[in-house]
Amino acid sequence: MIVLMGAMVGFLLALLIGTITLRLKGIYFAMFTFSFVELLLYFVLWYETNIKGTTGRIVFTLGNVTVYYIMYILSIILLLVMYILNKSKYGMALKSIGDNEIASEHSGVNVTRIKILVYALSAAFVGACGSIMATRLTYIDPKIAFNPLYSFIPIFMAIFGGMREIYGPIIGAFIFSYLQEVLTTKIPYYYMLLFGLLMIFI
Repeated sequence: MIVLMGAMVGFLLALLIGTITLRLKGIYFAMFTFSFVELLLYFVLWYETNIKGTTGRIVFTLGNVTVYYIMYILSIILLLVMYILNKSKYGMALKSIGDNEIASEHSGVNVTRIKILVYALSAAFVGACGSIMATRLTYIDPKIAFNPLYSFIPIFMAIFGGMREIYGPIIGAFIFSYLQEVLTTKIPYYYMLLFGLLMIFI
């Protein structure tokens, strides 16, 4: 139930944001989405501090094994959706948008609509995964939930592994996650410095 709720909230929120912002291009879209995350963070902080009087909340926890299998199932569903989408006419349209957005628009592709739908679909999976991963924590607050790294890391994983093929982001996720674990455990005092340099390099 919590997975479906997370997916639905992610989908609807992304649909709203996408409708407003996906006519923006390039760096302007990136700047707006990052600013929107910060806006949400401070809005929720203001609401909890001034209206509720408390910040953060206790989260009921699931076992690690349960979380693992739910994430495993979500990963399989995501790969199936990616494969089906990639083989469909929408996948072809997305490839053409990636190659040349202006040319795609002139050839009859409804660029804005396709981008909004794919944006919302990806957000549904992010929402589902986020709702499950939150159960691994005993406490969550706005600064944890709206950590900018959660927005940036998946993008860097995709770029690192390659975005042209389905297996690219998977490879990127494995390598990036491994590096993150090594840096945080072996050299925790230099973790953020080295991780920041890695992001700049990518």
